[in-house]
Amino acid sequence: MDLLIVDDDKELRETLKEVFEKDGYLIDTASCGEEAIYIVRRRPVRVLISDYDMPDFNGIELIRKLKEELHRVDIRYLLMTGEIDIDFYDEALRLGIEHLFRKPFELLVLKRYLESILSGGINYGKDYWN
Repeated sequence: MDLLIVDDDKELRETLKEVFEKDGYLIDTASCGEEAIYIVRRRPVRVLISDYDMPDFNGIELIRKLKEELHRVDIRYLLMTGEIDIDFYDEALRLGIEHLFRKPFELLVLKRYLESILSGGINYGKDYWN
């Protein structure tokens, strides 16, 4: 699987899935962190795009669990959020999240970013703000 989209907003999750499937990506979706962990345990994932604010635990906690408990350092992590402050930014940087997409974001920006990292064109840690 190329991409796992994690967001409790069903409309956004389905929109992103539809857009990326049209581009030929293999997509799976999860509505919460626990569902995402279940999927990652059972299938290969190249890129995970997660919302920050979810009902069970936040996107940073999800990524921390995947990296530290499941040792999934091979996944490229992107985070979507409407809430960015300096502490949040520092925590994301320490965790190795590659990019923070501030909501609302341009879908084309996310699409181009994803194309670039899947083709090897963007290296970790280069860009956090869109």
